[in-house]
Amino acid sequence: MTLRRTVESQLLIDPLQMRSIHQWLGQQIAEYERVFDHIPSPEEIDSRTRRNPNQ
Repeated sequence: MTLRRTVESQLLIDPLQMRSIHQWLGQQIAEYERVFDHIPSPEEIDSRTRRNPNQ
């Protein structure tokens, strides 16, 4: 069973803060992928399920 949820949010921050958040998130994602492997994009997941519809 797959749960699908939508989360909407608006951040009101200045460009310097956004750059800092962007860099931090990039570092967190890079570390996660180093430990657990590549995080597939929604397009990659979709193409996999189209090739293997029974999985």
